[in-house]
Amino acid sequence: MSISAIGGSSNFYSTSMINKLEQSQKLNTAPDMAEEAAKRREEQKKEEEKLSSGQKINSAADNAAGMAIAQKLLSSYNNLNVTNNNVSTEINRYNVADGALSSVQDSLGRMQELTLQSSNGIMTDADRSLINDELSYLKESISSIASDTEFNTKSLFDGTVGELSIESLGLSNFEGLDTASALDTLSTAQDFVSSLQSEVGASTNSLTAQFNNNAQTAQNTLDAYSELMDTDYSETITSQVTAAAMAQYQLVLQGNMLGTGSSFNMMM
Repeated sequence: MSISAIGGSSNFYSTSMINKLEQSQKLNTAPDMAEEAAKRREEQKKEEEKLSSGQKINSAADNAAGMAIAQKLLSSYNNLNVTNNNVSTEINRYNVADGALSSVQDSLGRMQELTLQSSNGIMTDADRSLINDELSYLKESISSIASDTEFNTKSLFDGTVGELSIESLGLSNFEGLDTASALDTLSTAQDFVSSLQSEVGASTNSLTAQFNNNAQTAQNTLDAYSELMDTDYSETITSQVTAAAMAQYQLVLQGNMLGTGSSFNMMM
């Protein structure tokens, strides 16, 4: 079968395939044909490797520059993911601190309520004694939160996230039954905790923004890596069909030169 017959009998074969077949037809020696046949087999092997691995660059021999760029992109992507794991851990730590500070604020608010109740003229000494007991309990609870709140066994309020203690809150000598003084002390303590909450919130927002930026950069980096490395199946299958056709045609030419009378039979 002639090259012109192949081109006229089917629209399946691409122009590039026909051109390659025409170039192969110009080879007129057995060694040339053998070399060309080996080249086509190697092309087929590479296309099959691309299809089986899902990557169009499987070794530096395929594309040394592309492989180097891909490795850098992959390294950057992995580094961004590790960084975001660290950032996520930091966000969780600040969330734990924020929850603890909210509990302290709740306790301070309850202490204010009790202090105001104790100033009511209808309260008996026994009533005030019960109120004072609850105030003492709340004070101990705040002290426990300040000293025992941890993240991964590390204390948070020893200066890691912020400094918080009965002393820093001004509650060391707190006496709830002295209404005016107690309310001023509690108000100051609430302002102190609110300041810590603002710092924690600002840090959390900053880390969240960093996390989101890293995640977007990582996705873009992965897209670039995929664009460079992932197999284009449509293109690869077309190349594989072309390589197979060329290899078959080379065999036919070799057979004709040896006088076997083989005919070119394109089976797809």
